[in-house]
Amino acid sequence: MSFSWRTTFDEALRNLRANALLSVSLAAVTAMLGLSASLFTMSEVGALVSNFHQLVRSGGYVVSATGSNGSLLSAARCEALRSIQGVKAAGGRFATERITSPLLPSSWVELVTGTPGLGYIYWPSSLDVDYQPGGVSVGDGIATRLGIDAPAYLPLASSSGSELIEITSIAPPSERTDQANNSVFIPVAPFGVVQECYVESEPSAASAIGGLLAGWFDDEVNVRPLHPGFSPASYKELHGRASFFASYGAGLLGGLSFGLVVFARRQEYALYRSLGMTPWRISLMLVVELATLVVMPIAIGASLAILLIRPSDSLVLLTTLSDLAKTVLLVLATAGVSSLATARSSFVDIVKGA
Repeated sequence: MSFSWRTTFDEALRNLRANALLSVSLAAVTAMLGLSASLFTMSEVGALVSNFHQLVRSGGYVVSATGSNGSLLSAARCEALRSIQGVKAAGGRFATERITSPLLPSSWVELVTGTPGLGYIYWPSSLDVDYQPGGVSVGDGIATRLGIDAPAYLPLASSSGSELIEITSIAPPSERTDQANNSVFIPVAPFGVVQECYVESEPSAASAIGGLLAGWFDDEVNVRPLHPGFSPASYKELHGRASFFASYGAGLLGGLSFGLVVFARRQEYALYRSLGMTPWRISLMLVVELATLVVMPIAIGASLAILLIRPSDSLVLLTTLSDLAKTVLLVLATAGVSSLATARSSFVDIVKGA
């Protein structure tokens, strides 16, 4: 009996219809594998991405440089770091003083003078605010309590006397430090020396910028993170997540499930061999069944998961698709062992003689 490629393909579809219950069960199982593995990946990677963004907003990539022997640092050199590739923001702090205001009798106000770039360190989301010498910005906490908007006037009292300052801008809420929301920031030209220089780097350039700071100033400097408890490396640990291994588990389980189906139907394949179907035509039939019962349902399950979650971050989507590709490849590798074994005439002959 002659089996053409078309006949082989049609015979594979006929087998699926003839074993409808087994086919539907296997397709349902593999679809659930694709759905659950993709949901797990998006959930775990989404949490990692969210934590990373929170880390950035909170200053996880901000370092503080101070003179190693208590020496002061050049304000101009500190401000010049803003032009270095890989630096998101940089600014120096001249002085900080706790003062009071008659309008806020029960609390203190922190008066900060620094170079213009310091404003973007304190308030990273204030990119539309122009911190220029001559202006004065107040934190969102002060503005909210007083119910004011710029421009406005704020009376301040310090050890040197009282003054009335004009507020030119309101800084947005800051997640960097609590003091930023209760600060009055006065930017001044980068002349003279600063007590401390803050630098925020791009995540990918953090190590390089840290090395650059070691020789950037005339004196030796001590460099420490703004928040020592944070661990920026956690964002890079995508390959250590549980869902990374779950994708391999889903692929292995899907492939083994198909292998069990092949084993259960070994008498059918032996019959095809006895009727003259070549081993490679049997392999083609298995490939059609594998694509229909395993690969397509896994892809459909993963697609359904993506439609349900609708990830907004490209990294979440790309990682999910990458894990899906690993799952499918492992399915093919695992199920391929069964297909090759079944396709061998010696294997079929053994089954026939059993």
